[in-house]
Parts: sequence; C-alpha cells; structure tokens
Amino acid sequence: MTDEARSGSPLIVICPCCQGRLTVDPDSGVVLDAEDAGSAPRDIDDALGAVQQAGSRRDQEFLRAFRNEQQRGRTLEQKFRMAREKAGEGPTRRNDPLDPE
Repeated sequence: MTDEARSGSPLIVICPCCQGRLTVDPDSGVVLDAEDAGSAPRDIDDALGAVQQAGSRRDQEFLRAFRNEQQRGRTLEQKFRMAREKAGEGPTRRNDPLDPE
C-alpha cells in the first residue's frame, strides 16, 4: 500500500465470518466504527424486553452473590468460634524460654 493511500481515507474491513464491518484509521490503527451485519433494527418492544430481561438477570445474580456472602460470613464466624475454643483449651500462658521463672 502506498503512503498516499495509507494517509488517506479510513479503511473499511469486512469480517469473513460474520460479515461485520470495521472502519479503521490507517495512521493509528484505531477502530473508528464497528457495525454488526447480523443485527436488524429492533422495535421498541424488543428493546424493552431485552432491558427487562437484563434487569431480571442482574437481580438474580445479585441475590446469588448476596446469599454466597451471607454463607461466607457464617462459615468464617464458625471457624473463628472453633479457633477461639481451641485456643481456650490450651495453656493460658506460653512457655517463654527467655522468661527467668
């Protein structure tokens, strides 16, 4: 490719797999625009349904993460309680080799 063509207008690249279209700046290599060939314009009802489904998925994921965090808190509390009991069973004072007693 010549320098004149390279510094000219943006390059348009068609994806062989999905027929998507990329507009690329030849100087910097930055993608200026991307068009998905497979997506047809949706009507407002389809878009609203997609937004509602995404909201529902978000709510479900939040509840799952919240329950996991609650369970994690209970598990850590139980482990702490067991460690405290185990520490209480041992001698109350450590044997210090530098202690003159």
